[in-house]
Amino acid sequence: MAMNAPIRVTKVQMGRLMTLEVAFEPMAEGMAEEMMQNISEITGLSFSRPPGNLGAYKELHIARLHTSPEEYDRLFLLAYEIAEQYGETAETRQNLGAPEPGDEPMPIDRRGLALRMKSIREREQGGQPG
Repeated sequence: MAMNAPIRVTKVQMGRLMTLEVAFEPMAEGMAEEMMQNISEITGLSFSRPPGNLGAYKELHIARLHTSPEEYDRLFLLAYEIAEQYGETAETRQNLGAPEPGDEPMPIDRRGLALRMKSIREREQGGQPG
């Protein structure tokens, strides 16, 4: 399995927060849509592209999961097996450790980034985050 494979299926875990990511380079017309539809149907997961990825060369599709570790592994393997049918596929697994208590992921968008930056500035100035 080459790390520069045209398709990459990634399992990302941060404490109880779990995502399954499918990234790939441009494919023949209709092939990417078919692959993502098959992965979604067979795994039962809903994948979406982050807004910042919409114009990118390499497509990224992310599904958030709320399930057991065993089911997470099963869905990861299913997604990988389906992706293999569409081209050279690599797998990666990332465990980012446990998040801080009470820390919830913020949406990755301009508003979320602005809120996070405001919170950091307020903390640095000794104020309470708002």
